[in-house]
Amino acid sequence: MHENIVSVAGLHYRRATWPRRIAARMIDIAILTAFCVLTGETYRPLAVLLSIIYLFLGNGLLGGRSIGKHIMGIKVIDARHGGAITPAQDFVRHRYLFYYNFIFFAFVRLGRGKGLF
Repeated sequence: MHENIVSVAGLHYRRATWPRRIAARMIDIAILTAFCVLTGETYRPLAVLLSIIYLFLGNGLLGGRSIGKHIMGIKVIDARHGGAITPAQDFVRHRYLFYYNFIFFAFVRLGRGKGLF
């Protein structure tokens, strides 16, 4: 049980469980997919670009809590001082999304009426 408690800068935090982390990411992806689908064909490229920026920087821009993390009651903190991470730190944390986030791109494709894959 003690492995779930993390001490940072003299404060104690409970580590978020993987199911909560995955649920938070899925909520973010669902919101962004709906945003991309609802924007219409004219503004869809801009919506996709804004969604990708959000996926890369959402935690850094929103004080360590993307919309999905806020709903799930979790937060990303800087391990040095316990405060929110910066957008640059969030970008480094999520650099893999550009290469491996097939779910988001499949749903964007579905929103264009081209099928999932």
